[in-house]
Amino acid sequence: MGLQGICQTKSEASIKESSESAELLMYHTRMGHIGFGKLREMSKQGIIPSYLPHVPTPACLACMFGKASRSPSRHKPRREWSRKEVTCLGEVVSVAQMVSPNPGLVAQMSGPELVAQMSGRPTKDRYKYATVYVDNYSGYSYIHLQKTHSVTETVESKHTFETFCKQHGVKVRGYHADNGIFKAKDWINDCRAKQQSLIFTGVNAHHRNGRAERRIGLLQDLSWSMLIYADRRWRGGAVIYLWPYAMRMSNESVNNCPKMQDKFKRAPIDIMFNTQVQMNIKHWHPFACPAYVLDIKLQDEKRIYNKWKSRSRVGMYLGHSPLPLENSPWLATRMLLKRCKVVVWKTSVFLE
Repeated sequence: MGLQGICQTKSEASIKESSESAELLMYHTRMGHIGFGKLREMSKQGIIPSYLPHVPTPACLACMFGKASRSPSRHKPRREWSRKEVTCLGEVVSVAQMVSPNPGLVAQMSGPELVAQMSGRPTKDRYKYATVYVDNYSGYSYIHLQKTHSVTETVESKHTFETFCKQHGVKVRGYHADNGIFKAKDWINDCRAKQQSLIFTGVNAHHRNGRAERRIGLLQDLSWSMLIYADRRWRGGAVIYLWPYAMRMSNESVNNCPKMQDKFKRAPIDIMFNTQVQMNIKHWHPFACPAYVLDIKLQDEKRIYNKWKSRSRVGMYLGHSPLPLENSPWLATRMLLKRCKVVVWKTSVFLE
């Protein structure tokens, strides 16, 4: 083989490698900017193409902007300690609460709703807090969005989480919480009434509730990366007031991706629900991906009602609907949320 043939072979190999890296980056974006280690494990399990584990890791600009953090200048030696082993689902649930980093900016903005609405006039209410529950056995996390920091809404989120667990045959036996709102009398009385154990961290020792705090940090990083990517694609159309839906989508992505600490590399949702159902990558799209929804009149009636009128309207993909409708996406169209079936996705255009 001559020099020209060698150069041509190297060029073809580099082109193939770059195209495979671009494909891996595409799945990274579709799955909510999840880590590449989990994507490689998904490739080994056959969820995404099997040739991706050996592809060089591409650079994601949105993750560079959204996940950058300061490295510690000094490292303290780690002391000898043993973690209490959790033996069953619901034995210990870590819970913590996060607040929107700039609620003043969100409150002054006019734009798509923060509070989910299916119909009616757009509300002026805004989500400002999120309570995150993490099961210590499975690693499954549940997020509940709140408008206020009141104990009433916090206890309501507790009831919603326990109802969700009960529907899947899991009983919550205890909580590990911070010393904030979870030390309120109503929260403690509710735990006592249900015979649930309650463990608090020390004063200003949030690191003692590491599972919940780490999960909040992970969800914030993934959400911020999704918002940055969407904002640049829409050129300012997707801004910070969509953070509740980004948090929900990032939480769903973490729950559906393999848990690297698990011996069999199962997803937290499979451990929590005791199932072995493999996720379908076709049901995942990049956050805020444009989608064209067929007009409601054409969905209900088969006849063409106007030959020269637009038959669809554009919406933004905000993740899967939490309501019980199989594979139904949430789309933001005209300030309201809709669960739509007849949708044309523009994923390829959004990923270019």
